[in-house]
Amino acid sequence: MRLTTIGLILALSAPVWSDVIYTNLGPGDTYDTGSVYYVDKYGYVATSFVPSTTGNLTSISLPLDETVSEGEGFAKTFRRALGPSRMSRPSHTPNFKLQAAGDLVITLRAPGPDPTGTILETWVLTQAQATAPPPIKVLTSVLHPTLQAGTAYWLRLDSDTSSVSYLWFLNSTGSLGVALSFDQGATWNGFPDASPAFQVNADIGTTFQVRYFANLNIGDSLINIVNTGANGASLNGPGFGPVGNICANVYAFSPDEQLVSCCSCLVTPNGLVSLSVHDDLRSNTLTGVAPNSMVVKLLATATGAGPAFTGSTCAGSAAAAGTAAFPLVVAGAAAWGTTTHTPAFFVPPGQPIPLLQAPITETPFTRSTLSAGERASIVNRCANIIGNGSGYGICGACSPGGRSASRQ
Repeated sequence: MRLTTIGLILALSAPVWSDVIYTNLGPGDTYDTGSVYYVDKYGYVATSFVPSTTGNLTSISLPLDETVSEGEGFAKTFRRALGPSRMSRPSHTPNFKLQAAGDLVITLRAPGPDPTGTILETWVLTQAQATAPPPIKVLTSVLHPTLQAGTAYWLRLDSDTSSVSYLWFLNSTGSLGVALSFDQGATWNGFPDASPAFQVNADIGTTFQVRYFANLNIGDSLINIVNTGANGASLNGPGFGPVGNICANVYAFSPDEQLVSCCSCLVTPNGLVSLSVHDDLRSNTLTGVAPNSMVVKLLATATGAGPAFTGSTCAGSAAAAGTAAFPLVVAGAAAWGTTTHTPAFFVPPGQPIPLLQAPITETPFTRSTLSAGERASIVNRCANIIGNGSGYGICGACSPGGRSASRQ
């Protein structure tokens, strides 16, 4: 078991480029300050959570404290035998001679029926760290494990002390589900009680990116996509076999939220591919309507070989993004797009705008949070396009190389 000792507990704030991928904290990071779960040698506490989007863990925030009381351990054990260890918060009793207190061990665990699975990361807090302000402690990730959207992970708290009880406060948002062990983690029992409070932050990387394109009736917009090599590359070059390949899955929406076309592009490490919004995304829409503005979303996945990134095809990946065949990837895709803007002068209202007077800007796609609902929606709708669109709604293939104003 690899341990990462926390030497400093930071104020509650998500690190740069972090997004909240799970939380049951209330507005303003609130929680139930009057109810707790006890954690000591007589009882371990765990709860599961499902990330809303795929990302690399950056931190976990949870409200903690501790209390001491002579003979408390046995009394709590007896009460726990009658049900979950949810109780009102006890008062501190400092006038009691303590033996050396054990540390609080917090582990993030892999999916499974109970919190005994593979440890993805471990934090160890001393009694002094657990009681130090602020009440919400931030556990900073060092290993940055990848957490997959829609997958249930476990957060587990253990301690071997009998003279100190660590307190994990309950949520105040109605989140339910907790697992308790009364035999130091050997067996676990689930209860439909209120969950302890916590928040999970992650770097969502470039899994999901979004950009708008406007004035497509005036001029074309262009998309350039790069594989940054974040998932590996062949040591001796691409001629020695596929390594680090990704699929850039493209979803094009009309302004009224309809998915009008979708497709995917194989992008090799250090490779560059491009799309014309006019020719590839707008010319063969499912509805037959060519919108003058569009929203385009990019979702990065591994290739058909799964997480090894050694596949050489993205056939059907836009309709299966996030499945075992095409798992989401946190990093590797970078994209830019151009769009045309109408000038505010020299052209009378209602008159056609000469292309040379329409300025063009190029900006990166915006990194965005991918919810489980959004992924399911766009993937399902793309599958329906491929299965029932009779060829309509399937956008054109990516072209090798980049495009600019001189290459339309």
